[in-house]
Order: sequence, then structure tokens, then C-alpha cells
Amino acid sequence: MTDLKTIRDQCKKFAEDNLRECCIEIIEWQDTAILRDGKVRELAALCSTFISNHDGLRVAESYVSRAAIQAAIGRSESQATEKVRDNG
Repeated sequence: MTDLKTIRDQCKKFAEDNLRECCIEIIEWQDTAILRDGKVRELAALCSTFISNHDGLRVAESYVSRAAIQAAIGRSESQATEKVRDNG
């Protein structure tokens, strides 16, 4: 059995590695109310391994949102963590 941290790290990496496609799918989903089979659903399936199935899409969307915000400000997850530690 895979531990929670490992699965969460896999979700973060998946969102980062597939960011553009996930963003396109989410915008399309918001515009049409239909989420096609694609990377967001793949991420949701991965997320569902550590939460209930009903929340998988919501959690997947939050991973994509975070990855998009970090990309927009030019900061990786490790840099964000270092900044928090430096201020703590």
C-alpha cells in the first residue's frame, strides 16, 4: 500500500506535468458543464485513492489550480515550501 504523502506527491507532479491540458479541460468544463475524459479525470482517479470518490474532481481541480498559480508566479513547489520555512 502506498502512503498518503507519496500519493499526494504523485498528484502534484501529475498536475504540473499535464498543466496546460488540464487547464484547457477545466476552462472547457466551466464553459460547457461537461468534463471530457482526459487528464483531469485521470488526476481525479488518482486523488480518489486517498479521498472519497465524490471529491476526486474537486481535489484534482485544486491541484491544477495550485500548479497554475505557481507557474504564473514562476515558482516551483519546493521554492514555495522554502519561502514558508524562511518566514516561519
